[in-house]
Parts: sequence; structure tokens; C-alpha cells
Amino acid sequence: MQRIDGASDEEFSAHVCQTMATGLNINATTFTCADKVEFVKRVLFQQQNQLVARHTTSSNSGLLISVMAQQVKEVLPYVPMDVIRRDLLSTNSVSLTISNILEGSIGYVPETTVVASPSCASSSSSISFSNEDRNEEPLTDDQYYTALNTAASSFGKTAQERTMSYQERKRRLIEMSRRRYLQKHPMS
Repeated sequence: MQRIDGASDEEFSAHVCQTMATGLNINATTFTCADKVEFVKRVLFQQQNQLVARHTTSSNSGLLISVMAQQVKEVLPYVPMDVIRRDLLSTNSVSLTISNILEGSIGYVPETTVVASPSCASSSSSISFSNEDRNEEPLTDDQYYTALNTAASSFGKTAQERTMSYQERKRRLIEMSRRRYLQKHPMS
């Protein structure tokens, strides 16, 4: 593109802009670099205001998160409370958090001591799960910790091996959760 003699910088810039817009089949705008900088500043300011607003309402949501964390803890007593809260802050859902933990999406080290909640009464020192359909023996604490540890012995080299490992870990966690549920809510 040749510059026309006597054309100012602004006129040449407008001509180049119009030619490029026509070539791209779009409408030319009059926005400048300064306009873009101002827009970015405005967006950042709005994000900061939203963050401050979220932070001020976090004290109210903190109580809700604590209640939801206790609900998850009742279902999965060996998962550390900080892991539960961290996931609840991102999902804001008890069922999604439980699913994430059971599916192995969240890594954690099981707690060795279980804090007994008022709704979770346990009369014996060993954790026992009744499963009348299978006539299984009650599990001891060591057996429960071993069953709860779903870490793979090695990282699979292929996607198929990793998928199989994931499915096995998921199956074991779901089975343990079912047993815990049946212990808490025996079927008549």
C-alpha cells in the first residue's frame, strides 16, 4: 500500500484500517490503543470489586461450607476436613465433593483417628461393616485403612492400564462407601 503524498499520519492510518477491514469482511472501528488500555483497566477494576464482594460474603458462606463439610465427613470419616473444605469451596456441592473423593480426583492421606460426630455412633473399637448378602466378616481398623488406600502400586505406562487402575480404585471406594452406608443405615 502506497502512502498518498500530503496525507497525514492519521489519514494514512485510517486508510490502512479501512482497507484491512474490507479485506477481512469486517467493519472498521475507531478504537485506539489508548481505548484498549482503558478497557483493560475497567475490566480489572470490575474483577477486583467482584473479589471484594465475594470476600465480604465469605463469612456467611463459611458457615454453609462448615455444615456441608460435616455432611461429607459423616459419609467419608477418614478424609481430612481441610481436603473436604477445599473441594467444597470449588464445587459448592456435597454430592460433587463426595463423587470427586470417591473417584480419586482428590488426593489425600486418610486420617488415622476418626473424630466421632454425634450422628455417627460407634459402639465397638473396631470398625465393622455388615453385608448380609455376602456374609462377610467385620473389618478391623487395619483392614479398613488398607481398603481405603486406593493408591496404585505403580503408574500405568499406557492409557488402558491407567484407566483400569482408576476403575479398580473407584470400585473399591464405592464398595467401602456402600458398606459404611449400610452400617449407618441397616436394612430391615
